Amino acid sequence: MEAVESKNIIPQITSTLEEIQKVNELMRFHQSFEEPDEHALQNFIRLSNDFLQQLDDLMKELNLEVKWREAA
Repeated sequence: MEAVESKNIIPQITSTLEEIQKVNELMRFHQSFEEPDEHALQNFIRLSNDFLQQLDDLMKELNLEVKWREAA
């Protein structure tokens, strides 16, 4: 892999991590309601899974394999 390719991947990884952080914050916000919107929470879970898959694909481009685990 060329160094140029690696340099392009790092900002993508950073951006994906920032998106995951935003989704997690929104999920916590919605979970704080007395009656959370289950549809919204399911959408956040789907988004989070999509971003984790994107992150996984980016890591593979760096020849890294990551095993994700769900937070407790």
